[in-house]
Amino acid sequence: IRLRFHTPTTFEVASDLKWGSWMPLPIPKLVFGSLRSRAARFCPELGEPPSQAELVEGRVALGRFHSLESHMLHFQRRDRRRTGFTGECEFLLDRDLALKERLWLHLVAGFAFYGGIGAGTSWGMGQAWREPLDSFLYRGGAA
Repeated sequence: IRLRFHTPTTFEVASDLKWGSWMPLPIPKLVFGSLRSRAARFCPELGEPPSQAELVEGRVALGRFHSLESHMLHFQRRDRRRTGFTGECEFLLDRDLALKERLWLHLVAGFAFYGGIGAGTSWGMGQAWREPLDSFLYRGGAA
């Protein structure tokens, strides 16, 4: 799954919103965790795959990335600063994932264009979209 992060993207890793509670890196469990929760709120009928730990941990890896850059945004209205990343990232899927799980990951990745990824999407952060691939790539080769 190849995602292009068009505007700076960051993730809230602690709910207290204190300094140091943000992660401005494309860590698979954060990327797909964000997509999972947004898609579930948008369309509960979509259904849930196995738990995120089972689906993403050790089954989705960050592969190649290109033009990954860090940006500092200052929101004057809220007097906040946020660091985020932009660029293109390819996420590799374990070929042992069931077809339903692979399709579910591709489906929520496609939802990124509509729902955004990460924190601050109402401020314009986290705009991303899925880039098309010639074929699905999995660990160990093409399928």
